[in-house]
Amino acid sequence: MNYQKIKMPRLKKSQRWLPLVPGLDFDYEQGYFINEKPISYRMTEVVGKNTDYFNRVRNGDFGEDKKIDLLISIDQGNVTHACLDAFHRGRSCDPECYGDTVKQLLNFWIWDEWEAIASEYRMYDPRRNIAGTCDMILRHKEDHSRIAIADLKTKKDKRDYEGKPIIQFGNHKPQIGGYINLLNLTWPQLKTEDCFVIYASPSMADIQVYDWLDCLQTYEAYRSSFFRE
Repeated sequence: MNYQKIKMPRLKKSQRWLPLVPGLDFDYEQGYFINEKPISYRMTEVVGKNTDYFNRVRNGDFGEDKKIDLLISIDQGNVTHACLDAFHRGRSCDPECYGDTVKQLLNFWIWDEWEAIASEYRMYDPRRNIAGTCDMILRHKEDHSRIAIADLKTKKDKRDYEGKPIIQFGNHKPQIGGYINLLNLTWPQLKTEDCFVIYASPSMADIQVYDWLDCLQTYEAYRSSFFRE
């Protein structure tokens, strides 16, 4: 396979933010491009995100109520992601009608220990022609050698039988592992052994911690299966 070689800028110890990958762009409808040439695969399709199902729901194939519910969830996710990105960059953001979710997220304890070195960060696997966008790459405030991959998931308000807010965790190991793989390829000098998913709902925020090697091996298994098919 012919692929586009990338000459990455030098990573300086004094700088906080990771430089962007040169020539790597994204269009929501058309996908990723490297030096204006299309990239074959999105990382999310490699790990088996069920885009066909979501497209059918979006088109109303399972009823109008389910369609509206999905569109609200997508809007909540988009607005909350935008506000978190603005928070990392020291900017303000309008939470629209999702102020409770954004407040829970931005007041979460995780930001006392970790800070962003990249937000909505695009990365590329040139050998396999795969690209993806990681919600956050973080570093520990007390130990800058600790680098973490983090993903944000938004949820609706949910309560247990006592009325206490709860969040049900999902299985996001393949996706997290994909981001670890892309980061290893993009910045091999960074050691990434922390990874987690941050959840936010109108009533609480929570964190799901993963084992980095388990995530990476899970992604590699999904990737091998994807290319066999």
